[in-house]
Amino acid sequence: MNAKTKIYIACAAAAIFAIGIFGGSAIEGRRTRQLERRIDEATHSADASARTAEQREREAAGYRDKIAYLENQIADSRQQAAKQDEKLKNQTSITDNARRDVARARGVRSGDASVTELCRKLEALGHKCAD
Repeated sequence: MNAKTKIYIACAAAAIFAIGIFGGSAIEGRRTRQLERRIDEATHSADASARTAEQREREAAGYRDKIAYLENQIADSRQQAAKQDEKLKNQTSITDNARRDVARARGVRSGDASVTELCRKLEALGHKCAD
């Protein structure tokens, strides 16, 4: 082999080496760009998910407030119902007492019993007599 052939072989090897370096660099640059694009997409997706999560948290807080309000309303309604039940029991008791008193007053049979006398007896029992 002469010197000229050796130079051609060395130049060809250097060219192959340079093509390999440039080709590898181009492939590596392409992979880097792909990875950067995937990172950007993941970042945008994460941002969108974070915004959605914040919106859902606000909605959930609103629902928690509504639930608390409605629970308070239910408690107030139950208290009012209990008071009304107690009042109804009291009214029922008063009505029953009045019915018994009227029945007792009717049970008194006197030939001389007048309206005035019956009213007096009812007032003695604690009930007013309508004139």
